[in-house]
Amino acid sequence: KSYELLKIKLAETYRYDIDNYSLMKTEFVTDVLNKTIYRAKGK
Repeated sequence: KSYELLKIKLAETYRYDIDNYSLMKTEFVTDVLNKTIYRAKGK
């Protein structure tokens, strides 16, 4: 759900700026993956 809301917000904010839209999505996904990996390692 968070990703869906992020995409909607980014689409509004970066309507004509695909580079920043993609960058912000990538940062979100990277953060989620890092947190998941961190938890999986038991930290």
